[in-house]
Amino acid sequence: MTGCISSTRRLKKSGANTDGEALIAAAKGMAWESPRGPMSIDPATRDVVQTVYMRRVEKVGGQLVNVEFDKIENVKDPVKARSTN
Repeated sequence: MTGCISSTRRLKKSGANTDGEALIAAAKGMAWESPRGPMSIDPATRDVVQTVYMRRVEKVGGQLVNVEFDKIENVKDPVKARSTN
């Protein structure tokens, strides 16, 4: 789902130009709301930046469910983030 959203937005931003360079340029700095939460593309590395949710399994109403207890926003690839600073 996230890939489809990203592809559709890149095509719109590039004016439906399907050239690889045009799509890469269109992706830089993009941001959108995905089923996994807010996502964006780091303009420097072209990597996905996203929120990571911390969850634990708890019994709620007799069923085991994932319960969010914390989140870390704007998580980048740690290796690439270190090399661009």
